[in-house]
Amino acid sequence: MEQSNPKFAFLAKILLLSAVLAHFGATTIGWKNLNLPGVEFRQAQTAISAFHIKQENDFSFAYPTPVLGKPWSVPMEFPLYQWTTVVWSNITGANLTQSGRSISLLCFYLTLPAIWLFLRRIGLHQAQASIALVPVLLCPLHVFYGRAFLIETMALMFSVWFADGYVETVQRKSWRWLLAIALAGAAAGAIKVTTFIVFLIPCAIWSCTGLVRTFRSRDSDRFRQILYWGLGATIIPGIATLAWTRFADSVKETHPQADVLMSGSMTQFNFGYGLFNVRFSPETWRAIYTNIETGITNPIVGGLILLLGCIWARRWRFLMLAGVGLFVLPPFIFPLLYAWHDYYFIANSIFLMLSLGLVFAGLSKRKWGTPSVLILMAGFAVTQMWVYQKTYHPLQSAVGRNGPKISFTIRELTSPNEVIMIVGDDWNSMIPYFAQRKALMIRRTYENNISLIEECLGNLHDEPVSLVVLMGNQIENHNLIDLLEQELNISSNHYFAEDNARLFPTQPLLQSLVPIELQQDSEASPLDPAYYSISHRYADKTISLAELNESTSAVFRSVHPIPNQFYFQFGPGLIELETKEVLNAHALTRMWFDLPAGEHTLNMNGGMMEGAWNREDYITDGISLSLRRDDGREGSPELFHHYLNPREIPEHRGEQSWSTSFSLDSPATVILEVGPGPHGNGGTDWFYFAEIVFE
Repeated sequence: MEQSNPKFAFLAKILLLSAVLAHFGATTIGWKNLNLPGVEFRQAQTAISAFHIKQENDFSFAYPTPVLGKPWSVPMEFPLYQWTTVVWSNITGANLTQSGRSISLLCFYLTLPAIWLFLRRIGLHQAQASIALVPVLLCPLHVFYGRAFLIETMALMFSVWFADGYVETVQRKSWRWLLAIALAGAAAGAIKVTTFIVFLIPCAIWSCTGLVRTFRSRDSDRFRQILYWGLGATIIPGIATLAWTRFADSVKETHPQADVLMSGSMTQFNFGYGLFNVRFSPETWRAIYTNIETGITNPIVGGLILLLGCIWARRWRFLMLAGVGLFVLPPFIFPLLYAWHDYYFIANSIFLMLSLGLVFAGLSKRKWGTPSVLILMAGFAVTQMWVYQKTYHPLQSAVGRNGPKISFTIRELTSPNEVIMIVGDDWNSMIPYFAQRKALMIRRTYENNISLIEECLGNLHDEPVSLVVLMGNQIENHNLIDLLEQELNISSNHYFAEDNARLFPTQPLLQSLVPIELQQDSEASPLDPAYYSISHRYADKTISLAELNESTSAVFRSVHPIPNQFYFQFGPGLIELETKEVLNAHALTRMWFDLPAGEHTLNMNGGMMEGAWNREDYITDGISLSLRRDDGREGSPELFHHYLNPREIPEHRGEQSWSTSFSLDSPATVILEVGPGPHGNGGTDWFYFAEIVFE
């Protein structure tokens, strides 16, 4: 293997390190956002399984995906990714979204050593291998979906290691490699067989080429080696993939709505059997081209680099063209998947990026190689940054409401143990996931199938269904509404209006929220969900803990312990602030806590929202934050006091932290109060608590 000169080797390391840092830096943009940019419906499907695995500590093979009603399980992929995400979340304390991103990114980086080994095996020295890896890291798709809440990078990691180890196994006749790749292949096939197939193709081509060559040379020993060890390397992954598929089908066949999710139906769709008009339609291939152009690389720039490779890439020309072929082939095999879902290109984009990398590696050996490679790579990097900035960066960096607004309405109106029914949104998992509720969603093809809906409702006879959500054209589905009045005891005259949806409460929920005179109204009366939220119901009232249920007490999820009593002038409520939920505590707010005798420490995080102090009129003069013992009289000595005035004091802007220690000689009640500033004007005292902890 030829060696590189020291200067070029050092330069190659710098370029690779820069690419790694650029990739990592870009993946962390929007890391703390709880939304799921990029095919949110698919990420939410993965996330809702992980959420309920964590909530129910259910690590069974028939893992929960509670969006199509009972049985709550409709297993698709083997849940190793979901399990790993939950375990990581349990160990680190990170939320599920960040844990899912961490596992995806880790799997992507663990794929790189396998690619490195492949590059070294085909004859690239270290500097060339470093150069060839750079395009893999600069691919916008690998930045955006390399940290998504998806199984893609885990399937990619196992598939690449399988393909790499397959060659080692056959060439060395190594039992260690055989065992390793058997496990990797089994995981790859069970997690995502369409990704695994993409990497079985080069293994099959390599094996067939070797078999033909040895057959012609009458090298029977080598022929048997390739045949037997090649078959041995694939038999366990094949058995594992088939076993998982059969198990998943056995679970899904008991589900009323899972017929099209069975492996037979999915295989027909995945390969496009019988869909020739779609497979070969201009729209399909225009969509595939668009996914390449907006997510992988500019076709003109990529094409020019490959053209240079055909002319000057020397011995790597054949492998470069083979990589292009392996990139192009999967969309021909799975045209609909690659046309409709850009994230499927995670499986094959590696080949195109390595082809470009081989061009850079090949040019580096030319007499004028180093400057030409630097210029070419600089232009390529700028192009990739432009593609990312145009396509993915706006999605990844956007800070907004985490999930559909209707999800938070559902969380306000229902309890965590209650089930919701949704018709008109197919089986999009976004609403159930962000609402954190189990759901019976009626798939689009079954919205008028009354007998099937009756069967689905019958399966929920032992579940507390509290809310029916009708969306889009299903709002006027009167046959369905009549059925739901009969089966779930909803009232067609009473519903909450939310965007393009109507939320019909069942009688127990209706009675707990709506005054009796409105319940008896015989005419249709759309209700504003905000009016019946916890903020409105408990505004300007002193409420005891006994009056809260499981749902309403969740507003104090960041307060430990939960107050025994509280008063919020404008009602308690969780609000979205940048990347997290915080407790709205507009002055005047009071919370009472019963504490035992002894030493105590109060730790708090909170602050004023920017709009309270950086405007021209109605500006806050700050708030007073205090803690005092409740002696039953005004003017009790304060245990803590702080005046927060972000308008006048820049250091008071943004989230603040406070800590105070105090001693109680006997059990006592203490009052934590948010009051107005010195002028008594609370009009824009938009204060919030991020956390309150008594230790």
